[in-house]
Amino acid sequence: MTVMLLRLITFLVFSSPAIVATLWFSGNPGTVMVEWLDWRVETNVPVTLIAVLAFCLVFFALESVLAASVNLPHRIRDSRSGKRHRKGVEELLAALDAAANGDAEGKRRHAAEASRLLESPAVAQRFEALTSGSTPANPPSPRRRAATVDEAPRR
Repeated sequence: MTVMLLRLITFLVFSSPAIVATLWFSGNPGTVMVEWLDWRVETNVPVTLIAVLAFCLVFFALESVLAASVNLPHRIRDSRSGKRHRKGVEELLAALDAAANGDAEGKRRHAAEASRLLESPAVAQRFEALTSGSTPANPPSPRRRAATVDEAPRR
């Protein structure tokens, strides 16, 4: 309830200058005359304000379309990399399923595909080392590192 009241108050605060200006211009219409080159335009103030507002709206719409078109290649690239990452994770899960079912060939195939999609050759190597039961050629796990640090002589 308080959020709605806060929005109403904010709306009234920001719309009140436009309401006051509209009331003032309706009581004091005035005229506007523009001469440029061989052109001459005469109109009243409210029509001029509406024309300026329409020009600003068209300008901002064109600017937002231009900004969206400039950012489009980045958004497409990010979308593709997101899809590639999701497919890589799906392949990694399929490799885990294959390993759990004892399918060695499927495990290697899915792990290699996950490694390719995730652009990390270490994924397939570590997955193979973890599922085959042998120790990996990579650095020791954090648990092993902690054990070697605890075994170090203290001064």
